[in-house]
Amino acid sequence: MEIALEHGIVRLIGTSEAGQMNKKGNIFGDMEDTILNHTIHFTKAELMPDGVIGSILVPNGEVFHKERISLGYLLRKHELILIDDDTHLDISKKMLENINQVGHSTPEMFLYHMLQYLLNDELEDMQQIEEGFYEMEEKILNDTIENNPTKAILHYRKLIMERVYYYQQVNDMANNFVDNENHILSEQEILCFSNLADRSERLYDHAQMLREYLNQIREVYQQQLDIRQNKSMSVLTVITAVFLPLTLVAGWYGMNFANMPELGFRYSYLIVICICIVIIIGEIILFKKKKWF
Repeated sequence: MEIALEHGIVRLIGTSEAGQMNKKGNIFGDMEDTILNHTIHFTKAELMPDGVIGSILVPNGEVFHKERISLGYLLRKHELILIDDDTHLDISKKMLENINQVGHSTPEMFLYHMLQYLLNDELEDMQQIEEGFYEMEEKILNDTIENNPTKAILHYRKLIMERVYYYQQVNDMANNFVDNENHILSEQEILCFSNLADRSERLYDHAQMLREYLNQIREVYQQQLDIRQNKSMSVLTVITAVFLPLTLVAGWYGMNFANMPELGFRYSYLIVICICIVIIIGEIILFKKKKWF
């Protein structure tokens, strides 16, 4: 796939074609194995004397809209080559068709707009996650949550951590372009990539905030579990305290010594029952004054 620009061209090729190109001049340098074997794990940019070579990795997720995108790229004067695995070219073609609707003049600006396009829905997605966190926290505090949220918390934590790493890598990549050590960017293009760096930094800060908020939700849930456990222990303590004197009375009069005068008294059984009732009532009044239940 080729996209003609006013001052250059954008090409999308597979790894097999990239391998044939690399044989002619080893154009991928240290990133040869990463690009040709399509083992892309980072979003980064490495400056060369006549251009930039790097990779783009957008992690996917159930909450975030985009599919996983992994591309190698080579940016040279008047040319941007994007390399994808041969079996995933259709996804990249669809993305490039959407980006091509925006006017571009140079390959550098096309790359800038592509990176901006990949960040388009990120803030909206994180806001949806944040609303889900609010709802989860409210259910935990009101004790209306049906299932243990630990699994969901761990799942969201993984998604957010992937985004934190992604935004940080995009920020580092954009700053490499802003530094412009090989002088391939114009002043306008430097300003554009500076804007990309600022945007990725804001997204990074938002993701970090969500990460901290998620930790707070987990702490709130743990506190609620502790409160439940304390209530259960309080109930058990009150029950034990109520029946402890009764157990003493039952043990006392269960000894059946021959000289126990109560054994021969006609109303002993009734008196013991009344004593037990008085003890229970007295303990209940005492516990209520102490606000133990």
